[in-house]
Amino acid sequence: MAFKIIIIFGIIGLISLAAYLFIPKYKKVSAIISRTLIGLLFMFSGFVKGVDPLGTMYRIEDYFIAYNMEWAMFFAFSLSILLCAVEFTTGALLFFNIKTKYNVWVAVLMMLTFSCVTFYDALYSPVPDCGCFGDAIKLSNWDTFYKNLVIDLFLVIIILYRNKYSYFLKNKQEISVIAIVLFAFISFSIYNYRNL
Repeated sequence: MAFKIIIIFGIIGLISLAAYLFIPKYKKVSAIISRTLIGLLFMFSGFVKGVDPLGTMYRIEDYFIAYNMEWAMFFAFSLSILLCAVEFTTGALLFFNIKTKYNVWVAVLMMLTFSCVTFYDALYSPVPDCGCFGDAIKLSNWDTFYKNLVIDLFLVIIILYRNKYSYFLKNKQEISVIAIVLFAFISFSIYNYRNL
């Protein structure tokens, strides 16, 4: 089932990219669809992991063990909270078109890292499940890698269009929104940890 959904979104991504590149009047529509879908996906992923930051911490520890980085175990919980908060905030900013010109590079950096790690996982399976969507959705390592490639397709469109987005908030307002969302999500994750 998950693979079929990945295929459907992959087709949508390819059509959107083709429309963006070859049909000028659809550039804006393709860019808005891409930004909205990736924003929702990042928010969903950050949220389901933020609901259970301890579970996310365990998955991060699995990665540290798999990559012989036991020295970093001390940072696993903090990294869990930070990763979920940055992922959710990145998604919210993309969805609401706040600082998209800059925020897309945060998404690209995250996806570049995730794509490399999940490709290695798909080849060698050092960790059985990436934990991309917490316990809400389980994906095989290959499904996770293909999902990341589909996300990368949509990110290409957002990158190409990034300088053409129009913003409805002023710079100080956007910075305030970023700080509020980040702080609120960190608080949300800590609350969930204390009330597991």
